[in-house]
Amino acid sequence: MFNKISTVALIVAFSSIAAMCQSRHEVSGAITYNFSKSSTFQGPIDITENDKAVLKPGSAAGFLASYQFHWKPRRGLEATYGYFKNTQAYQVSNSLTGLPLPSSSIKTKVQQLTGAYVFHPNKIWIFTPFLEGGAGVLFFTPTENGDVTVGYSSETKPAFLYGGGADLKLSPKASLRVQYRGLIYRPGTFNAFTLVGFGSGSIAHIAQPSIGIVYHF
Repeated sequence: MFNKISTVALIVAFSSIAAMCQSRHEVSGAITYNFSKSSTFQGPIDITENDKAVLKPGSAAGFLASYQFHWKPRRGLEATYGYFKNTQAYQVSNSLTGLPLPSSSIKTKVQQLTGAYVFHPNKIWIFTPFLEGGAGVLFFTPTENGDVTVGYSSETKPAFLYGGGADLKLSPKASLRVQYRGLIYRPGTFNAFTLVGFGSGSIAHIAQPSIGIVYHF
């Protein structure tokens, strides 16, 4: 009986090792350029409920580092870390009179941790396309005070991820990757306005086109 159990265990172990050997792994690094859409916040901010603020984040370069595991040729899972710096600029005004109010400009570093499901359609000519969707977290950390004196707080925002791209094979182990990633999240205030506070009336979006190198193993 013990010999039979040992034999079955060995078969299962070797089958698992064989399956792992047949799976495909890859790591990649990429340079990104990050574009963020404007978002609107509605008062009360100061002393009236008619105040509003428009967040206009700056654009900036950054980088991505990813790991993918493919258990089937067309299906995989991806974990990604990303980093860039930009400026969160808030332009505040009274929505009735249009008069400007004290504004704020906050320099931040933005980090992201995401997980995604990756699907590879059929190869197109010399390119291997892919689509991905998933979720993650954005970490916003103020790095320097802007033109107001209040203290700023870090914020963590859940995000929805979508994107796609294509790989161009350079060698049996390396590929060139062109990719687009979009991150959708609720924008924050970083405690920039402390008198009353205000809420977001819209969502924020970061567009991340990138180019990088992939190593397959």
